[in-house]
Amino acid sequence: MIQASVLPGDVIVSNVKGKQNPIRISKGLQMNSTNVITTLPGDIEKRNNDTILLHATQQTYYPAINDCIVGIIVDRRGADGYVVDINSFRQAFLPTTAFSGATRRNQAAIPIGTAIYARVLQPDVHIDPVLTCTLKDGTAGAFGVQHGGAVFRCDTAFSKSLASPKNTFLPEIGARIPFEIASGENGMVWINSHNPRSILEVWESISAHRT
Repeated sequence: MIQASVLPGDVIVSNVKGKQNPIRISKGLQMNSTNVITTLPGDIEKRNNDTILLHATQQTYYPAINDCIVGIIVDRRGADGYVVDINSFRQAFLPTTAFSGATRRNQAAIPIGTAIYARVLQPDVHIDPVLTCTLKDGTAGAFGVQHGGAVFRCDTAFSKSLASPKNTFLPEIGARIPFEIASGENGMVWINSHNPRSILEVWESISAHRT
């Protein structure tokens, strides 16, 4: 349950050492020796007495390991990989071998402008984040190249809500207009339908649920 809207620097919990149970926090929160404070704007959700989640509302995405994201291939980086726009302060790197079954001799060839659904493998504030289009066991799962369609941008909290199994309005839209969707944790959403007009209609219907 959302309990409050916060800004960076707000104190969420004070006197951490005095708490009986350890406190678990999400990305966007920071714990020092005394307090739990916010590092991003968003909405606070407290679960039980020991878990605090921040549903960030920032437009710029801050990568974290194992985040599922949508990206756009914007350039080739030598023979080893691709530069990917992930709606962050840095572009990401996707190795050509970061696909199920790919090897140095059998590499993925992806045109510039193609959308991908990927997982953050190595986030780093000093170098470009590294992506992979595989699960931890090396299989593809839902990751990979997204053929056709279009990518739309929104705040990160909304894109996360679209990927939630608790989402109720996407099936309702799909009953009217058949479509495919891949929604990342990075404020980027890929949508495909049978023609460009339908794609726009789907996004307009989705956007009507933004608060």
